[in-house]
Amino acid sequence: MTAQGVVDYAKKVLSLSRDHAQTPELSSGSPDAVLGSGREGAPDLAKIDRESVVPASRGFQVSAANLPALPAAQAPKALDSSAAGLDWANVDVDALEKYNAATQLDKSDSSPGEKAASWRRLATDAPKFADIAAKRAAEWDQYEVQWKAGEDARQKRTEARDADWEKLGRLLALGVVPANDKRAWSAQFVKAYMRAPGLEPEMAKALAPYVAPGPTQTALKALALKEDGEGGAKNSRTGVLSFKSGSWWEYETDMGGTGNSLRITKVGEFDDFEGKPGFFFTNDDKETKVRTYYSSSRDGVSMVGMKMDNPKFQAVYTYDPPMLAYPPKLKIGTEWRSKTVMKNQLTHLELNKTTVDRTSMEGNSRVTGREKVTVPAGTFDCYVVKAQSKVDLTSSGGISVSGDSVGTTWFSPRLGQIVKSEMENSMMVTSGGKQTPSRSHTSQVLMRYGDASSK
Repeated sequence: MTAQGVVDYAKKVLSLSRDHAQTPELSSGSPDAVLGSGREGAPDLAKIDRESVVPASRGFQVSAANLPALPAAQAPKALDSSAAGLDWANVDVDALEKYNAATQLDKSDSSPGEKAASWRRLATDAPKFADIAAKRAAEWDQYEVQWKAGEDARQKRTEARDADWEKLGRLLALGVVPANDKRAWSAQFVKAYMRAPGLEPEMAKALAPYVAPGPTQTALKALALKEDGEGGAKNSRTGVLSFKSGSWWEYETDMGGTGNSLRITKVGEFDDFEGKPGFFFTNDDKETKVRTYYSSSRDGVSMVGMKMDNPKFQAVYTYDPPMLAYPPKLKIGTEWRSKTVMKNQLTHLELNKTTVDRTSMEGNSRVTGREKVTVPAGTFDCYVVKAQSKVDLTSSGGISVSGDSVGTTWFSPRLGQIVKSEMENSMMVTSGGKQTPSRSHTSQVLMRYGDASSK
C-alpha cells in the first residue's frame, strides 16, 4: 500500500468512528482490537476496506476514453436466391451453376471484398445475371467501406485494450494492491472493452473475482472456462487457435517461389491420435491428404502427430514429446521454444514395404509486433511471429537430411489462424557419400474461410 493509501484508509476509519461514543481505550475486549478494555466494539477493518471508495483514476486509467466508438456497419440483407420461375427447358446450366456458386459465397463468412468480386465475375461470365450481380456487388462494396472503418476502429481498441491489460493484469496479481483499487480498475476495464473488442479468456479469469455478482460476472466466468480448457467439443477456441468442427480455411501456397501454386483447404475435426483426445486439421489437396493432430493443455497447443494418405504411400508421424505450436497466450515479446523427435513410419503401398525414420526437430519463435495485413480473405490485425527451426533426419535407407528454416507468420487473434506466411528453407541431402544442397521459398495466404454451413 502506498503512503497516500494509508492516509486515505486512516481518514475513512476516523469518519466511521466520528459518531461513536468511544472511550479513550479505543476498543472492547474483542481479540481483533488494538486494546482490550473499552466498552465499544472495535472498528470492523474488513468492512472499512470494503466500503472505502477509491477514485477509479488513481493509479490506472483505461485508454479507451480517448477512442471513438465503433462505427455502425449494416450488412446487405439476405439475398433471395431462389431460381423459381426459370424456363427449365431452356435454362443455361453453366450460368446457373456460376450463379449458385456466387450465392453460396454470399452466405459464407468470406470478406465483403471477396463477395463483391465474386458478383462482378458472375456479371462477366454469365451476362444473364449481370443486372442482379452488379447490384449485389455494389451493395457489398458499400458495406466494405463501413466494414473496413469498423475494423480499423476495432484494431485501435484492441491495441488499447492489450496495452491497458499489460499493466492491469500485473496489478491484479499483486497482493499489496488494495482490493478496492482492483475492483474500481476492473470495472473501468470491463466497461471499456467487454463489448468491443471483447475480452480474452485469461482477462475474464483475472477480472471475475473483482466484478460485482450479476450478469457481467456470470459472463466473465463463462468466458474464463475457455482459459481452463473446459467446454469440450463445443469450445470454439482451443488455446490461441480458433477451432470448431467443420470450420475451414482455404490457402493459396506458392511452392518454391516459382509461381507454381496450389490451393489447400484446412478442415477442422475432433478425433483421437493413438488414444489421446485432441483435434486435427485436414490439408486436402488432389494428391495427398494430410491430417495434423493437436492437443491442448495449460502449456499451450502442441502438435502430437500427423497422418498422410497418398495412392502410393501412407505415413504416420509421431512427435515425442509433443511439439509446442503455440503458448497459452500471445502478446508482443512472447517467446517459446520447442524440441522433439519425430518418428515417421512410411508404408510403400506398391512395394508392400515399411520403413521407419527419425527426425530431430527444434525451433524458436517470438512475437515481434503487430501489423494490419490484407489478404484475399480480408484485412486482419495480426501478431507478427518470427521463427527459426532446424531439422536432422536419419533414414533407414541410408539417406540423411539436415536443414534450417527462417520465416515469418502473421497470426490473427480474432480469426485464431495464420493469414499469411513467408518461409526460407535450406537443405542438405547426403546419399552415398554425395551431398546435394537446395534452397527454396514458400509463401502462403488465406483466400477465404467459413464454417460447415458455408463450405
